[in-house]
Amino acid sequence: MKIATRGDRRVLAMVLANTSAGAAVRDSSRLDAVRTRIDHTGWPHFAREYVASRLAPMTSGPQVEQYVRSVIGATPKVFVQTMASILEQDLRPVLSKVDCPTLVLTGDSDISTPLAAAEELRAAIPKAELVVLSRAGHFSVLDSRRNSRQDHFRFLLAVKMALGRLIKRFDCRNDAVADGLTEEVAMALTRVPGLFVTARRASR
Repeated sequence: MKIATRGDRRVLAMVLANTSAGAAVRDSSRLDAVRTRIDHTGWPHFAREYVASRLAPMTSGPQVEQYVRSVIGATPKVFVQTMASILEQDLRPVLSKVDCPTLVLTGDSDISTPLAAAEELRAAIPKAELVVLSRAGHFSVLDSRRNSRQDHFRFLLAVKMALGRLIKRFDCRNDAVADGLTEEVAMALTRVPGLFVTARRASR
């Protein structure tokens, strides 16, 4: 986000998935409750419980188990520190400086960052559009994988068409995407919430 607010041309587009501008009132009791719950249930059980509480009821499959394992792979300390950081951040003063096309993606059942948070982002970022995925929670890319991929891909294609020649001045990570932003990038976006779509300048 900070890179995008500086007008850095490496940031061609941005997807903000299930996030907010921050500025929530920090409530230490929330962090204390999380620590207590982790101590009571154990970290692996808490991780599964947390992921399940943020998913739509019918969501299941290997991708969910993979995500649970990734959460378990972190430590309780890192989880609590990340939660504290999220509660403390305030991006509102810089959002108007984001000058790249931005897709704000959220689920209609997201209890962590509800629709109002996504609407605030859309209103504050000049070139933002908002997509709300139905029957999706905080991990909307798991709840609605097909729809989220389609929205990412449609958005990136629109960016490619709008920027046209500018994108061709960049050389992406491999030949599969060297000519622009393709489905490989869109697929990557479904796995990394808030991922910047960036490219490095081609060597001359």
